Amino acid sequence: MISLLVISLFMVPAGYAEMFKWTDAEGNIVYSQSPPPGDIQAETIKPPPKVDTEAAQEQLEAQEKKADELREGRLKQAEEKGKAEADLALQQENCRRAQANLANYQRPRGLIAQPDGSRIRLTEEERQQKLAEMEGLIKEWCK
Repeated sequence: MISLLVISLFMVPAGYAEMFKWTDAEGNIVYSQSPPPGDIQAETIKPPPKVDTEAAQEQLEAQEKKADELREGRLKQAEEKGKAEADLALQQENCRRAQANLANYQRPRGLIAQPDGSRIRLTEEERQQKLAEMEGLIKEWCK
C-alpha cells in the first residue's frame, strides 16, 4: 500500500512537467521536458493558463444562441422579402390588367371578351359603369 502511494507521488501528469527551450550546437531550437545538457542556456516555458471550462461552455452556448437568433432573423427577412416581391408582382399584374381593361372599355361600342370565350357588346350605361370601376382599380393597384 505504501509503495503504491510512493509510486503515485512520482507519477506527475505530463501537463504539469516543466518545459525547456534552448538552441543546440547546430542552431536548432529544441523544446524538451528535461533541461539541456551541460552549460547551455535554457529558457523555462510557462504552461498555458488553465481554461475555465464552465465559462467557456457558457460563452459557446451564448454564441450559438446568438447565431441561431441571427439565422432565424435572416430567414424571416428573406421570407418577408419574398412575400413583398410576390405582392409587388401581383400588384403590377393587377395594374396591367386594369389598364388593359380600361383601354377596352374606352372604345365605344367595342366587343368585350367573356371568361367563357364569347364576346358581348355592352350598353353605354354598362360601359360607363365598367370605366368607373376600372379607374378605381387603377387607383388602387397602380400606385
